[in-house]
Amino acid sequence: MVILPINQGSAFNRSRQHLGQPIGWAVKDQRFSDSQIMAILKQAESEVPVSELCREHGMSSASFYKWRAKFGGMDTSMIKRMKELEDENWRQKKMYADEPLKAKLRKEALEGKW
Repeated sequence: MVILPINQGSAFNRSRQHLGQPIGWAVKDQRFSDSQIMAILKQAESEVPVSELCREHGMSSASFYKWRAKFGGMDTSMIKRMKELEDENWRQKKMYADEPLKAKLRKEALEGKW
């Protein structure tokens, strides 16, 4: 996933505030699916030059080497499971980060400060 800086005052940025996404950053869409990444890595294992693969699929060699370091030796189901675990980990981190705020709101509600 690539994160790109965007204009702080843009309407797009303000519309993202309710989604809980960081303000000032836009996430670039993923271009290749898990199965496509696996197919590209398998082509590289079959002695196809990396430069030719990159040109054929319209990607940078840096992307290829990043994928090989991250997904090398995995099959599609393992990649899918890893991404599910990463998503679950992100949700748990977000939930843990929200707990102090919820506790503060409960405390203020019980004290009648609102």
